[in-house]
Order: sequence, then structure tokens, then C-alpha cells
Amino acid sequence: MRMRISSLPQIIALALLTVPGFGAAQEREEPVYDDLMEFVTQPAFNVGTLFSAVVDPSIDGEDPQSANISLGSARLLLGGVIDNGFRYFLQTNFDASPAVLDARVGWVYDERFGVWAGRFKTPFNQELLDYAGVIDFVNRSRVVSQIGPDRQYGVQMATQVGIATVHLGGFTGPNSTPTNDDLVGVARVNVVPEVEEGQRLRMGASVAFGRDGAVGGQAIGSGYDGEATLFEADVRWERGPLLLAAEGVYASYETAGGDGSGSGWYATGGWRFSERTQVLLRWDRYTEPAPTDTGEADDNLVFGFNAWPTSASEIQVNWVAPIAGSS
Repeated sequence: MRMRISSLPQIIALALLTVPGFGAAQEREEPVYDDLMEFVTQPAFNVGTLFSAVVDPSIDGEDPQSANISLGSARLLLGGVIDNGFRYFLQTNFDASPAVLDARVGWVYDERFGVWAGRFKTPFNQELLDYAGVIDFVNRSRVVSQIGPDRQYGVQMATQVGIATVHLGGFTGPNSTPTNDDLVGVARVNVVPEVEEGQRLRMGASVAFGRDGAVGGQAIGSGYDGEATLFEADVRWERGPLLLAAEGVYASYETAGGDGSGSGWYATGGWRFSERTQVLLRWDRYTEPAPTDTGEADDNLVFGFNAWPTSASEIQVNWVAPIAGSS
């Protein structure tokens, strides 16, 4: 269950997560959950769900949005591995449009080389690549949500080179219309070095370049007419109860009417007081992209509290505080 508190001052999200491999890594006596996982986890056919409800109490009188309750996600996930390295993945969200989020087929050879085709997340923003059921806050950072190729139709290859994983992909935009000129190439490198026991370190960098709606992202939209180059870098380090993470994105746009840019970053710190509870603090900076102008940076502080009552449920409470002086 995920419960969340966000918008300008707060959000509470309750999520019920039933996805093999995505539950909280904690040893608990949960016989019903264990039986369910055994039933839905088969090599050729895995089934998962994600349900989340969002409550915004709007306790701040200056909040421009009124109090509301909404359904954040109602997802069904299907995936599996069949003979000779072929595999598939399907994810739907019954509370979104389009309802089909991901639909891809692929072939993987010995886990060192793989190729995927269909509609899925482009390998660019790391926090977007992280599954919605395991992200640190109720919502992803603004720059990750607004700037980047997001989900598109295309082909992607991946290979392992030592401690690094290299992703290369070509995509034709978020829509399947065959007459458009949308096109973007994306390259990403993930590095997971060996560290001391009790620690986890992950680093990555991405670049994307293309034209039209394939590089417009959520901020500019699929109607963008021009070219763009985007850069991303991220790092995440966990040591015992401590979490430190950061990600930055920069986009340069070129149109017939002039050039512009957009950018943003976040820096997150977290501490687990127990296996089942965590507090978080994030500095979130976002400069809205404008193809013919560069806007002013807008800063927020995001306070978070996460709790895992069971391996399949999570409660998230977020409070978003604008930084004085930011636009």
C-alpha cells in the first residue's frame, strides 16, 4: 500500500505492491504473501500488480489545489522467459492513457548481450528507469518527469563490459504514427563497482540526441519541431541505514525561432531508523525548458517518510516546501 502527501505542501500515498523481486528486502513471517509469490512467480509467466491511492489533504491555506483523493496507479504486469533466450514484458495502467505502458519482446544471450523491441522506457533518466513501486518519494523529481525521452517505440541493445552495462537505443517517439519524423538516439552507461559488504554504489551517465516530438518530453510535448541534445548523470550510494543520491539533467534545444535550454537536478539524503521506516530529504531544482529562452530555476525541499508494514505494502508521506526567492 503506498500512502502519499505532495503538491505544494503535502501528499500521502498508499501502495499495494505484488511484484516478484520488488518487495522490501526484509525477512518476515508472511505466509500469505509467500504463498502468493510462489503461485505467481514462474520462469515463463510472472504476474505482478501495483495499486496506489493518493491523498492530498491540502492543509496549507495557500495551496492552489483543493484537497483530493485520487488513484495513482492500477497496474498489471506480465513477463517471462521462454526457450532459447526469448522473453517478453507487458505493463498496463488502467488509470492512465494510453493504458499500455510497456509492451516489449527481447532476446538475451548469456546475460551479456540483449536486444529489445517495442514500447518501453528509453535508457536515459535513472529515476524514471527505477520501477514506480520502489522510488524514494511519492513522485519522481520534476526534471526527471518533464525532461527526457520517457517511454517510446524503438529498439535497444545492452551488453555487459566488466562492471559497466552499456545501453544503446534508437526510438521513434511516444506515438506509433508511421508518418512522423520523430527520432532520437540514446546511449547510457551504468557502473556498479564492487564495494565493502553492507554498501551499494551505482553510477550512470546518459546522452540523447534527436528531433521533434521524440525529444520534446513532457514539458514541451510531442508537437515539438526542432532538434535537441540531452545529458544526464546520476549516483546512488547506500551504506547501512544511510542513503545519498543525486541526478542531473541538461537539455539544449534548437529551433528555427532560436535556441534554448532546460535543466534540473535533485540531491537526496535518507536514513533508515529501522528495517521498516525511513526518513528522507530532497533538494529539487528545476528550470523549465523553453526552446527560445531560458527560464529561472525553481527550488523545492521535499521531506519524506516511508514505512513498510509488510513486504507488499508501503506508506509514503511527502511534504513539499518551496524555497523562498525561487521563481
